[in-house]
Amino acid sequence: MIVDGRTQFTGTDLGKAAKAIDAAAKAQKAKIEIARNEDKLIVKITNLPDHETANIFLAIAEDDLFSNVARGENSGKRLEHQSVVRELKSIGTLKPQEKTAEIETFLTLSPVWKKENLKIVVFVQENESRKILGVGRHAPEKK
Repeated sequence: MIVDGRTQFTGTDLGKAAKAIDAAAKAQKAKIEIARNEDKLIVKITNLPDHETANIFLAIAEDDLFSNVARGENSGKRLEHQSVVRELKSIGTLKPQEKTAEIETFLTLSPVWKKENLKIVVFVQENESRKILGVGRHAPEKK
């Protein structure tokens, strides 16, 4: 398990997991707002904590996917999957002195993806340390 891009340990260690998640939740994070107008995204990043050079990433994830397992310990089972990343790309870079950013980018969605199950996640991550500086999410309203 990796928490906040920095702390890693065996995910079955619940004590370490709780401690790492609690510490990460208390750390200052950037505010990331995502506005969508059809295939255009506007990402606004503010309140960045002090940081080194960092990348801004865009992930498109899909919920409610299934796989039918043919072999192994789950053979014959149908497994449900949430937050399957369909696309991950860098949409910008922040220099250490930058505390805000506004980026416009376009979405290209595959016709096989179920649009009602997609969510868009933008996160800022330091290049060297891999520390997560902030995360924002945009998801369609479920009907």
